Amino acid sequence: MKRIAILLLISLLTLGVSAQENEKQDKSVIKSEIKDLDKLIKDQIKEVEKIEKSLSTVRPELEQAKRDVSLLEERRDSIKASADAFDYPSKKAEYKSLKKEFSKAEKSKKKAEKTISKSEEKISASTSEAAIAQKSRSDAETNLSQHRSTNTDSLGIDAKKAHASKDKDIEKTVSGHTKNAKKHEKAIEKYTELKTEATTQLTEYTSKAESLETQMNELQRQMEMNDPKIIEKELNGYEKRISERQSEADDLQLEFDQKTANVAEKHDFIEEKKKEKEEKQSMLRRD
Repeated sequence: MKRIAILLLISLLTLGVSAQENEKQDKSVIKSEIKDLDKLIKDQIKEVEKIEKSLSTVRPELEQAKRDVSLLEERRDSIKASADAFDYPSKKAEYKSLKKEFSKAEKSKKKAEKTISKSEEKISASTSEAAIAQKSRSDAETNLSQHRSTNTDSLGIDAKKAHASKDKDIEKTVSGHTKNAKKHEKAIEKYTELKTEATTQLTEYTSKAESLETQMNELQRQMEMNDPKIIEKELNGYEKRISERQSEADDLQLEFDQKTANVAEKHDFIEEKKKEKEEKQSMLRRD
C-alpha cells in the first residue's frame, strides 16, 4: 500500500510539471503570433502609405484629364454651333448676290468714266471750234466796220450797189460765225452738264463698288473660316483629341478606383489583424 501511494504521488507531481511546461509553451506561441501580427500590420500600413502616395499623383492627373476633355468638348460644340449659326449655303448665295451688284457697279463706273472722257474730248474740241468761230466773227465784224466807214456819197450807182452787196455778204459772214460760235458754246454747255452728271455718278458708283468690295472681302473671309470641309476637318481633329484624352482619363480613373479599393481592403485587413492582436494580448493577460 505504501508503495502504491508513493507511485501515485510521483504521478501527480509529473502531471503538474507537464502542465506548467505546456502553459509556458502556449504563452510563447501567443507572443510569437503577436509579434508576427505586429510585423504584418506595420508592413500593411507601409503598403497603404505607398498606395496613398501614388494616389496623390494620380488624383491631380485624373482631374486635369477630365478638365481637358470638358474644355475640348466645349470648344468642339462652340465651333459646331458657330458653323450652324453661320449658315454657309445662305452666305454663299449672299456672296453671289453681292458679286453681281459689284459687277453692275463696276460696269456703271466704267460707263461714267467713258462718258467723262468723251465729254472732255467734246468740250475741248468745241472750245477750240468756238474760239475759232469767235475770232472769225470778230474779224468779220472788224471788216464790216471798216467797210461801212467808206463814204459812198462820191460813188456811182453801180459802185454803191456793189458796196451794198458786199455789206450784206459781210453781214452774212458775221451772222454765220456768230451762229457757229453759239453752236459750239451750246455743245460746251451740253457736254459740261454730261460730264458733271457722269462725275456725280462716278463718285456714287465708286463708293458703292468700294462698299460692296469691302462686304465681299469680309464675307469671303468668314466663308473661308466656316467652309464645311475646313469645319469638318477641325471637328474631326477635336474628336480625335477628345477620344485620346478620354481614354487617358478612363485609364487614370480605373487606376484611381483600383488603388482606392485596394487601400480600403487593406484598412479592413489591418483593423481585422489589430483585433486579432488585441484578442491574443487579452489571452496573455488572463493567463
